[in-house]
Amino acid sequence: MNNSIFRNYSIQQLDEQYNNRARVPEFEEYLKRWEHDSERVRQASKVREDIAYGTGEREKLDIFPARRPDSPVIVFIHGGYWQLLDKSRFSFIAPPLIEKGLTVIVLNYPLCPAVKLKDIVQSLRWAMVFLYRNLRKYNGDPERINIVGHSAGGHLVAMLLATPWRELDSSLQDGFIENGVSISGLFELEPIRHTFVNEALKLDQSEIDELSPISLAAPSKGKLDLFVGARESEEFKRQSADFAKTWSTAEFQTHYEELAGQDHFSIVDEIVNPKSSIHKALCSEPG
Repeated sequence: MNNSIFRNYSIQQLDEQYNNRARVPEFEEYLKRWEHDSERVRQASKVREDIAYGTGEREKLDIFPARRPDSPVIVFIHGGYWQLLDKSRFSFIAPPLIEKGLTVIVLNYPLCPAVKLKDIVQSLRWAMVFLYRNLRKYNGDPERINIVGHSAGGHLVAMLLATPWRELDSSLQDGFIENGVSISGLFELEPIRHTFVNEALKLDQSEIDELSPISLAAPSKGKLDLFVGARESEEFKRQSADFAKTWSTAEFQTHYEELAGQDHFSIVDEIVNPKSSIHKALCSEPG
């Protein structure tokens, strides 16, 4: 009897592929260290905390301004399977990027199951519209935005790149955000529907079709760098590799790279490692 439900995986095997905390038993050590380091950064930095970009309780962001006006911008979107974590754990990424002359934004967004995944996507789209209108107050150039996301945040990066911006604001050009970096991202939601993750998401087929970036047309211009740890599951590596191929066109450039020795949590630290491919991609000039 064949019990496979997706690419020859059984339900149990698919859960194992997407259960990153089980694959990295020391994950809590990363979360605690990030929280501790981030609190110290906020105490020592000129951060503008909890700026509202919408009316929801979690529709807020922190801004770490660059030292000079009209600087390139990094917008970070955290992971947590669209249902966990908070921007407060990720302030630690800001100092090394500020040193490279960037304004750094760390976003919060509403979480499942309080909202649906499509609501999260729409919330972050409005966050980007807010930033476009207000970045110059914080030494950021709204024409030079690079968005980066980890895990579920990588999915949200792709959804933002694929956004028809003129439908939200007629003053915006489609593709006004052209550059993104995905770290251990998720781009095909069909396997997620069969895992423990969907207990909170409650995805149906129409949402899977609408919100799977791999099913969407590649943007008409720009670039997406996709990174994944070599120690991550085969499904996480497949998701990024397949998506890189799908969105690679003459007009839109993709780059896929597996980072040796990195797992789903350790790879986040590569953001602040000046020798890493992730750090270099973030510090490259957008546009």
